[in-house]
Amino acid sequence: MNTISTLGIDIAKNTFQLHGADHTGKAIMRKRMSRHQLAAYVANLAPCTVVIESCGGANYWARVFQRSGHTAKLISPQFVKPLTMCPEFSYPVAVHRINDKAVGTVTPQIPPQTIATHPPIASPHHFV
Repeated sequence: MNTISTLGIDIAKNTFQLHGADHTGKAIMRKRMSRHQLAAYVANLAPCTVVIESCGGANYWARVFQRSGHTAKLISPQFVKPLTMCPEFSYPVAVHRINDKAVGTVTPQIPPQTIATHPPIASPHHFV
C-alpha cells in the first residue's frame, strides 16, 4: 500500500479539497470533505508534508496539522494563482498542481506563524 508523502489542501469556508501524492508524485488520494471532518481525517494519516496556500486561515490549519505530527508548508498566493488559471480549471487539478509546486525547490515557502508570533487581533471598537 502506498503512503501519502505530500498532502495538498485547498482550504475554503466549508469544503476542502485534498490531494495526496506518494514520494514519486503519483496521485494516490483525492477527497473532498467538510471543515469538521478535516482535522480528524488528517490526524489519522501517517506523518507527511501538508501544503496549503497562504491565506487568512492557513496559519490556524498549519498549527492543527503540526500538532498531529505533520510538516506544514504554506505557499504564497502569487505562486498559486497561475496554477489555477487554466482553461480546464477544476479544484482537484488545481490542488494537484499546488502539490507538485510544493515539492519543487524553486517555490519559496512561508513559515507558519505560531500563536506567539501571530499579530494580535484588533479589539472591537467601543461606542459610547
